[in-house]
Amino acid sequence: MGDLIVFADTWVAAALAGCAFLMVGLAIARRQPVYTPPTRYGLLFLALLVLVSILAPMFGHWMGGRSLPNAVGGLLPWNDAAGYFNCARALADGVALDSFCQRRPHYTAYLTSLLSAAGRDLQLMLLIQALVLASGVFLFAKAISARWGFAVAIVAIAPLAAFAGSHSVTTLTENLGLVLGVVAMVFLLNGSQSRHIGALATGVFLLTLALSARAGALFVLPLLLLWPLLLPDFAWQARIRRSAVLLIAIIAGLAVGPIISALLGGDPGDTHANFSYTIFGVISGGKGWLYIYDVHPEFFRRGIPESQIARDVYAATWRVFLESPELAIQGLTKGFLIYLERILKYVPWLPARIFIVLCWLTGIVHILRHRQEPTKLMLGLIALGIATSAPIIAFDAGTRVYAATIAADATIVAIGFAVLANTTTRRVAGHDSGTLDLPTFVFTKTTGATNAVFALFLVLLVTLIPVAIGSTGTQSRHTSLPTTTCAPGSDIAVARLGPGSPVLPIVADGQETTWPASPAVSGFTGRMHKHVAKADGLRQATPGTTYLLIYDLVPEPIWVNYVGIAVDMAVPVDGRAYVVCSEDWPTGPLEGARRITSISPISR
Repeated sequence: MGDLIVFADTWVAAALAGCAFLMVGLAIARRQPVYTPPTRYGLLFLALLVLVSILAPMFGHWMGGRSLPNAVGGLLPWNDAAGYFNCARALADGVALDSFCQRRPHYTAYLTSLLSAAGRDLQLMLLIQALVLASGVFLFAKAISARWGFAVAIVAIAPLAAFAGSHSVTTLTENLGLVLGVVAMVFLLNGSQSRHIGALATGVFLLTLALSARAGALFVLPLLLLWPLLLPDFAWQARIRRSAVLLIAIIAGLAVGPIISALLGGDPGDTHANFSYTIFGVISGGKGWLYIYDVHPEFFRRGIPESQIARDVYAATWRVFLESPELAIQGLTKGFLIYLERILKYVPWLPARIFIVLCWLTGIVHILRHRQEPTKLMLGLIALGIATSAPIIAFDAGTRVYAATIAADATIVAIGFAVLANTTTRRVAGHDSGTLDLPTFVFTKTTGATNAVFALFLVLLVTLIPVAIGSTGTQSRHTSLPTTTCAPGSDIAVARLGPGSPVLPIVADGQETTWPASPAVSGFTGRMHKHVAKADGLRQATPGTTYLLIYDLVPEPIWVNYVGIAVDMAVPVDGRAYVVCSEDWPTGPLEGARRITSISPISR
């Protein structure tokens, strides 16, 4: 039973698909329609199902001490995740965004809100982040169930749960892009079918925000502007007005990032500056975003602003294109082939992935055949936007680049499953569900109050709340070093251990705990993802080894943030301020980390 939860991320999607398949099978056997209208108890069951599918993988990582490339032991932020976590910790203390944080100000702001709500407790913050996502997924599943029934809604949850299973324990931008994209899809589905421009504009705004938070299939946005223009039953003036409203929604969504960056002390021009690296790699023949470092290391001289680097990279990209345009064609072709190979690849178990891809393909065919219907037309435009963006974005970060648009794929999967279920019911039981081609998207109200309130809540978490926190967040800072000194050759830092500077103790087998996370040594060393940086060094952990993500509360003479390793040393986690002394780790697989030499308490 323990291992079943530990590896929940590998079977959650398959279990959901299997459950939906069973429900359809029972309906056919009983010669009943597949569609059943939602009831209060049915929605309660759906909410429980969403909670389990989102939270089980998270607790599984903590129980088993499983390490992902961006979360060591399922807890400590690693690589880019550590960077975003440091950004949020600094912003909560009123520190202006640095160049790394300015690249993705949306998630830094969102993470700051959640971290402050959790009292700077990393594990509690991750749980809150997952609960916010689960709330959005439930609203999405509720919309799907109202249109096609519970079985179809359960299938729609499967791709979302599969993607979240490997990201919910990380502090990465995908978490914000996913929840914003999910809620955006609820408004887009309602707005497209009812022609309610307010709901549709809200959905477009949220989707723009999602694609700004986690850059992805950006071509979706201009294609959505075509949706009103392609509707056959509106006068041209009405179509143009609606398209103009959607354009305003896109501009408003794109403006949020630079405004946040400016309000938090950053340079608005730095937002998404490193996307230029991706463009250069594509135009150079599909080389990936790191290729610019090899070709033009002079762009990255110390002290050059991100906005200036981006301008230099775009200029170099244009030169490469003029000199060798065939490389751009080669890169775009390679990117599209990568996209085809990775469709829904985040669903981990191959048989489940084959089934879900079959539903997706069926949904695509159905959308093409019924493209005159408003909702199908909108989904077709989104799918086209994803496919045309893929040649540019497919090279880097695997399937993570599709976080903001996964809800659209999940909706297409739902439509495909509904088509297959309806066809099977008609051929076996002699009748159909009667819901597949209803002229209206079943919803008593165009935009439910719950949907609107939750969308506003998300926007506030990304905008006003973090700005307020950043402008007042100085309560945990220390202005000077304490009188305590460290041994010669050691560096000194002041850190609040536990909240603020998370701690991951490795314990003997049988002594592990899930909350707070303290993995057993066998699980921690044996369940290490092959792409975890410094994995060889981390596998050398023994009972009594403790990993810390130190956040220095004293900015002078230098601000120290580092991975600390304490061996056979009692490490407190009470949130009090401590003097932490450390020295360079000897050369080897953990080079760059620091050995903790002593920890002593100080008063505030």
